[in-house]
Amino acid sequence: MSSLQRRFVGDLKRCDLLAQKLKFIEEQILADSIPIPRLNEFVPAPRPSEMNTLETEIEEIEEQLLENNKNMKNLMNNYAQLNECMQCINKVQQLLTDGQRQQARQSLLGMENPTSGIGAIRRKLTNVMIGRKDSIIPDRMSSIFSGENFVAGIVERCHSTALERLLWRTCGLNVFVRTVTIDFSEDPLLNDITPKDVFMVFFSGAVLGLRVRKICKCYQAKIYDYKDPANNRVLHVTSLFGRVAEIKSIIEETRKYRNTLLRAAAFKAHEWDIKLQKMTAIFMVMNMCNVDITQRYLIAECWIPTADIIRVRKNFDKTGMLAQEKNGYVFLCQIETNKVPPTYFRVNKFTKIFQSIVNSYSIATYREINPAPWTMITFPFLFAVMFGDAGHGLIMFFVALAFILFENKIKIDDEIMGSFYCGRYIILLMGLFSIYTGFIYNDFYSRSMNLFGSSWYNPYKSSLLELTPVDMQFDLILPPQYAYDRDKGPYVFGLDPVWNLAENRLTFTNSMKMKASIVFGIIQMTFGVILSLMNYLFVSVLLVVISFQKKQ
Repeated sequence: MSSLQRRFVGDLKRCDLLAQKLKFIEEQILADSIPIPRLNEFVPAPRPSEMNTLETEIEEIEEQLLENNKNMKNLMNNYAQLNECMQCINKVQQLLTDGQRQQARQSLLGMENPTSGIGAIRRKLTNVMIGRKDSIIPDRMSSIFSGENFVAGIVERCHSTALERLLWRTCGLNVFVRTVTIDFSEDPLLNDITPKDVFMVFFSGAVLGLRVRKICKCYQAKIYDYKDPANNRVLHVTSLFGRVAEIKSIIEETRKYRNTLLRAAAFKAHEWDIKLQKMTAIFMVMNMCNVDITQRYLIAECWIPTADIIRVRKNFDKTGMLAQEKNGYVFLCQIETNKVPPTYFRVNKFTKIFQSIVNSYSIATYREINPAPWTMITFPFLFAVMFGDAGHGLIMFFVALAFILFENKIKIDDEIMGSFYCGRYIILLMGLFSIYTGFIYNDFYSRSMNLFGSSWYNPYKSSLLELTPVDMQFDLILPPQYAYDRDKGPYVFGLDPVWNLAENRLTFTNSMKMKASIVFGIIQMTFGVILSLMNYLFVSVLLVVISFQKKQ
């Protein structure tokens, strides 16, 4: 039977779907900076009848959040559009008040240079037509005076310059374009809005107006109808203010409702998460069981550590008593088999990281010697032999100690920091051994410490040193027969700090660390070979032992 044909596949799919919905709810909670409290008490696994209740609660909250997000999006769009419309009307009125219409009229009639050329002809023609009371002023000119032939709207700031350039290239001097920047920084509801500009295009003629509107639509610009008479404009702005205030109050109420909903969900989110994980684990285990011929019993075959059989029987007896109340039975039968049992290591939060390091190379078979207990000492110690700095070892030690002391309060989601958190105990030992080897090497942040007093002293007289040039003083040596205090003996612990004055100090200390690492490394490898030999002797494979010894 394939994994997709097993009995509880549908229940696992339901759990996965609920986990996705719960993840969406938690994302919404964290997006609003609402903390999710962690439960310290034990949460029992839900019964099958509770799964429907849990599913109903999660789905109801998800539906309410989706509807709330949809309504909030529509409200924010309407609020932004109304504010843009008001900004457009205000900026257009500001441009008209500043005399932009008169400049547009002069530009379109060619009156920038009215004393010669086409400008003089247009000015003269305009004066003649205006002087005759019965004359009919052409639409091209009268529309500019009436203010009907202009388009105002809003375009994204990144398209503003391109729109203006295209209008000039397409329509030439037949259009007059002005743009003004919009500032929404004073409104906290519009902080995330895309920067936009108000544009105003004067033109003459209906055909040219259609062309201008099409060009504006190409840049996704919003064109607003401008009520030119003052009374119409005031009424329109007043109406917009009322609608903006109404939508703003609705947005505030919607946010309050969302906050209340998310805070109520935050108190149950961790409990729901634990229940879903337990339900998923239960269904996964039940899905691995076989079903008997009568389709009434589940049969599970598993390996149990011998030391845990009594504890497992007690739990089964307790579960069996509960099952009998609902006409159910639980049996535990021990089966004799010739199969090799799987490897099982008892680990805790301290030994887990060391066992993981050993398992990354190879996993011991059943009843073989596990090298993890020795790795707990050799791995951090060999690191310290190569590292050997007491100052940096203190930093590692205290950082790991902080992770250990606050391990129940720290919640790390970052993958890199999570690696440091999981290896907090091994970092603690690495720092502790680095402090020890750092004192042996007398290395504290790459400097020596004179804690017990050096056995060496300066044999040269001060008068001789004063006569010796400074650059030659570094070439002076310390003869042991004159500079070493034999009565005091060698330095009490570690390397004598006098080596800090030697020219070959770095070469000497690096060579010492390297040779010490090689010596301890060979000892460790030899010990590993002995453990492997003992494992091969345990299974009594003489031929394999001979081959193994030849390889080593």
